[in-house]
Formats: sequence, structure tokens, C-alpha cells
Amino acid sequence: MRERRAGPLILLAATLLAGPWGLDVEAARPQTPRAVELKLARVEGLEHGTMAVREARTTVAGDRCLVADLDVMQPVAVRLRAVEPARAVTLEVLKGDFERVYRRCATDPDGVCEIHLRTQGDLGLRVTSPAGAGVPFELAVWVGEEVKAVPANVLTPASRVARKGEGISLTNALLAVIAVALVGLLVLVAWVVLRRRPREA
Repeated sequence: MRERRAGPLILLAATLLAGPWGLDVEAARPQTPRAVELKLARVEGLEHGTMAVREARTTVAGDRCLVADLDVMQPVAVRLRAVEPARAVTLEVLKGDFERVYRRCATDPDGVCEIHLRTQGDLGLRVTSPAGAGVPFELAVWVGEEVKAVPANVLTPASRVARKGEGISLTNALLAVIAVALVGLLVLVAWVVLRRRPREA
């Protein structure tokens, strides 16, 4: 009689051990790839900012990287280059988490795309490709120095606006255009400098 009862008890014990108590449920779930933190550093020949460069290949879930602790007063430029221009890659700028896309751009026929922005806190980046995994790319992130308050004498006085019809908004727009042009120029110079540096063995 005892031997007959032992069978169901052993079966029950085996069932319990095979349940959530006996298996690591979290390990069985697909894990989201961790983001690689990009370390910004000064680059010889590049003034007024720091830069980080990543060379990698796309993955199924997307190659993810992170730039930490940015200030909204810092201009940021992100440049993506497809090593093989015919195999396009896509850059996504993410905020909050890696599921909410803030900005997106795809490489052009020359294999390049670029995004300019400002943000507060961490900046997430994800690179994917319509061709899937294994597409080589180069990613460069330039972060400028914090922009200080604009001196008062740069802006047009209100009295002068009233007399000549010159708006402060026009001055601000001009400053914005100049700032964007300078950021683009700095990124281009940094890219050329980095491309000319000998690669480490």
C-alpha cells in the first residue's frame, strides 16, 4: 500500500520542482541588450567640445549606446556613417527608455546621416539596418561646451526695435543659424581629424 502511494507523491514533488520554485523564470525570458556607455573625451585638434566614436555592426535588436549626464545648454551632434553605403543604416535617438523614439534618420546614398539636438540627462542611441544584423557602421557623438548666457549688448535694445522695426527675434534667429553652422563645422572637422589618426593595432 505504501509503495502505491509513493508514486503520486513523487510525481507531485517533481511537478512542484519543475514550477517557478525550481526554475529561473527571469533567465528563461529574452533579455534586452544592455546599452554601451560612450565615454566622451577631448580630441586633439578639436576645440570647444568632447567626442566619442563607436565602430560596430548592427544586431537584430539594434546596437544600443548611451551618452550620460548631458546638460540642455550643451549642443549635441550625432553622425552615423554606413561603412558600406549601399547597405543603409538607421539612427534612432531615444529618451526615457529604449522604446520611445525621439528622433530618427537614415543614411543617404553617400552613407551618412546626422542629427543635431539638445537634451537634459541621458541620451540613448540605437542603430539598426533594414538588412538586419551584421551591417558595419561608425557612430560619432560630439558634445559642445555649455553655452553661457548671451551678453545683453548682443541683443537689440527695445528702444531701437521701436524706432527701426528690428526685432529681437531676428537677432535670435541669426544667432541660431550661426550656432547650427558652427556645430556642423566642428563635427566635420572632428570627423576628418579622427579619420586621419592612425588606428591602434
